[in-house]
Amino acid sequence: MTKELIFSSVKEDIEKLTSRSTPEIRAIGKSYLKSVDLLSLDDVILLSRDLLDLGSFASKTIAFQFLLKKKKVYKPETFDHFERIAFDYLNDWWDTDDFTTHALGELIHLYPYLSYLLNHWTTHEIFAVRRAAATALILPIKRRNKAIMSPFEISNRLMHDSHYLVTKGYGWMLKVYMAYEKEKVIAYLKDHEDDMPRLAFRYAIEKLSVHDKKKYFK
Repeated sequence: MTKELIFSSVKEDIEKLTSRSTPEIRAIGKSYLKSVDLLSLDDVILLSRDLLDLGSFASKTIAFQFLLKKKKVYKPETFDHFERIAFDYLNDWWDTDDFTTHALGELIHLYPYLSYLLNHWTTHEIFAVRRAAATALILPIKRRNKAIMSPFEISNRLMHDSHYLVTKGYGWMLKVYMAYEKEKVIAYLKDHEDDMPRLAFRYAIEKLSVHDKKKYFK
């Protein structure tokens, strides 16, 4: 199947959906993955952008599913395409998290030096892009990739962001980092206990035991 035929067929399948159930949507995407795998990475990026242009929850979910399918052939220059997707299409927490903790996270894990390019995302006018700067590190952190930039650099830049979903985002990143570098994260949080927004702080320590919360923090 060509990318044009896949797009047309997926669009028809989406229009037939009777609910916005994520499993139902992902089942549609999964049914095309063998065909998508036969396309070049460039064609899948173009196909995904066409789906993203539709703007629905279903079309975005399937677009990100297709991008993830090509993770084995990502190249460093794929970051430029992914950055354009982030800037053009991310506008809420759900699409940001789907894209960054899967396709973009895989790319950063594969080429960890690209993580430093996320620094300038932290000042983007769209809050979802700023959140993405933090959530894109979650997958590499979980895989204990020590070659990525320090997660603390991103949280420093986002520390006093005006949008609560951004502070939640870097709080989530710190919570994940806590599972692998507990002492480092605790030391960082102790240093910022008085100035970090409570929302981010609560997210970061969410998985700590009650004993540790009382032991380390006021």
